[in-house]
Amino acid sequence: GPLPAEARQKLSMVNEESNRLHALVEDLLEVSRIEQGRISLHVQPSDLSLIITTVCQVLGAQATSKGLDVIKSIQPNLPAALVDPARIQQILMNLVSNAIKYTMHGKVTITAEEIRDKKSMLRIKISDTGIGIAAKDRDRLFQKFYRVHTNETDKIIGTGLGLWITRELVHLMKGEIYLDSIEHLGTHVTVLMPLAPLQTQKK
Repeated sequence: GPLPAEARQKLSMVNEESNRLHALVEDLLEVSRIEQGRISLHVQPSDLSLIITTVCQVLGAQATSKGLDVIKSIQPNLPAALVDPARIQQILMNLVSNAIKYTMHGKVTITAEEIRDKKSMLRIKISDTGIGIAAKDRDRLFQKFYRVHTNETDKIIGTGLGLWITRELVHLMKGEIYLDSIEHLGTHVTVLMPLAPLQTQKK
């Protein structure tokens, strides 16, 4: 039956702490697998446009509940990436979820395109209009258990392991990841992943 307001509040706190503990345990297990070399990758030509669309659909409700727009811009006929599709989805889920969590108003944008610099790669960029990160914190963001502590971030559930795990998974798939941010203006995370060999690209 109906619960008194005080009971609902206490149950909500219990649920929040349970979610925090579950996330910590899952992240610790993932850290252990990575450090012990027990990560099993199934690298194959993968359609990033489909994976990005799935990520946006899964996290759409989270963004909508905060009044945020999620915008995706994918290059037409985007070539296949040579990645583990489950792991690249895990990476993008983490990065887009972070962008939504740390954005109080505005939008989160996901772009994907092929770039040709020293070598051809696929570039995925997740940009937000969130709280941003101070210069003194940016170099430490990929350290295990490091979290930026402000009045805004202390209210958000996190383990301080997500970005470390993300970076390690990107590197295991021979990719690169960069983060740039300006406090109070937003954050841009760029992930570069190798292209699948031309002969394996879908026609």
